[in-house]
Amino acid sequence: CVGIVECGCSNPRDVATSTVSVASTTATTSAFSPASTATIPSDSTLIQSTSYKIGKYDACWEVAPDKSVVVAICDQSNLRQWWKVYFGQLVNVDNSGNPQCVGVADKLDGTLLTASSCGTGTGQFFFFNPSSNNIRPAVSYTCLTVNSSNGTINQKSCSNTADQQFIASKQDIFFPSFSTTSCSSYTFRKEWRDMTTQDRQAFIDAMDAVRAMPSVVGRRSYFDDLVAVHATFLNFVHGNHLFWPWHRAYITIFEQALQKSNPEVTLPYWDWALDGDAPFQNTDIFGSNISQYGTRGNPTESYPTCISDGFAKSWTSMYGQCTSRNYTLDAVVYDDSYMIPLVLNSTDFGSFANAAETAHAVVHAYIGGLQGDLYYIDLSTNDPLFFLHHANVGWL
Repeated sequence: CVGIVECGCSNPRDVATSTVSVASTTATTSAFSPASTATIPSDSTLIQSTSYKIGKYDACWEVAPDKSVVVAICDQSNLRQWWKVYFGQLVNVDNSGNPQCVGVADKLDGTLLTASSCGTGTGQFFFFNPSSNNIRPAVSYTCLTVNSSNGTINQKSCSNTADQQFIASKQDIFFPSFSTTSCSSYTFRKEWRDMTTQDRQAFIDAMDAVRAMPSVVGRRSYFDDLVAVHATFLNFVHGNHLFWPWHRAYITIFEQALQKSNPEVTLPYWDWALDGDAPFQNTDIFGSNISQYGTRGNPTESYPTCISDGFAKSWTSMYGQCTSRNYTLDAVVYDDSYMIPLVLNSTDFGSFANAAETAHAVVHAYIGGLQGDLYYIDLSTNDPLFFLHHANVGWL
């Protein structure tokens, strides 16, 4: 669904952090429950080693009392064996109801997989390979491995051996199903200037609702979850061909969150190419009232230069920092005289993607300014203009 994320395709949430999208081999449910007939929650899975056995029984991942991850006899009734996947993080909820993410502390071979509070480090994010059944930490791209001497899980250089192969009791937790048919529904996105006052307010209210939604991994809010995944994967999905499909999926996940608050809301876009060398004359966006995106902070101050107007003036980031913007009044962005030939004259996706990503980066740099959130990739999602900007990039 990467290429058609505006359509009504199923389950795009984990496309954002996985570079694969086909089904993996899986075992039958009975193979995962020798000790119990309990029903595992629909959003959770057991993770089984394809090779390691405990006596005659299959072995599944479990969080041990010391927070290390080990293999134990598969048991569907054991909460310490229940795993969820959120944005590439493997999450187990402890007996107190607190989410904990597993990860490796560094890149060294032999580093143990352990559970701790969910963060933004790449040691807690994983890639899942359906052809090899490997699970790879993003920090090292090594393979998680069962230590046959003590049953712990650690990372080692990939060797295509059975001790590095794992399967899920519910394969679509790792590899969401994708539609193979034509889309049955479509999302119609409007340019901000074409929206009514009521539509704009509905969108702003939905954004506030997303910022108040509970986090799935113990952060301040679901919005912070979205900020964190963009910050964590910035080196994987910028400056390469993943930029376009990853960000299209990413903003669709955000749009789906908006629609949980109001199903009628869609993500608008800002067609900055219409504004060219005078972007700040677009007073539908740049203005001080509560239906506008605000102007800029004090340019004489050091970072962060907090905006003091517009609907996001009281926003703070997951780091507790204000929304910052510090453009210069003579800033320019690419207009249609550049963008139209770029689209029409590109001979292949690679050349188009590179040129268009550069044009997109100009907006980040000049509208954010050196002391603004948009300028810094890991902080850019704290400026609400990020989502309008990328909605525009997504339809090019």
